[in-house]
Amino acid sequence: MKGGAGMLAVVIWLMASAAVFASNRTITVTGTVDDAQATVTVNQTPATVAEGTFSANVMLTEGLNTITATATDKAGNRTSVSAQVTLDLAPPVITITAPRDGQVFGAQ
Repeated sequence: MKGGAGMLAVVIWLMASAAVFASNRTITVTGTVDDAQATVTVNQTPATVAEGTFSANVMLTEGLNTITATATDKAGNRTSVSAQVTLDLAPPVITITAPRDGQVFGAQ
């Protein structure tokens, strides 16, 4: 996703593994900012910025989460981009209808 205001552009990627759907509620948000000296926050928490790339870990809550990365340059220009991630911690339900319990297949 891209966003921009003035001369500052930000691109974010949500790096999420299957852990988003398990008991691990943390995802890593990474992206780039076109001003290597800009500061970046992700959901109002300072991100690590190095050579125009930023990274931050974000804690999710069950259900829909909005993640917002905001970059601010030295002149005070600010831009934000947002993405939504759904955390589903409910385990899947499986029902086995065949074979019946104790049923044997094949010749013995």
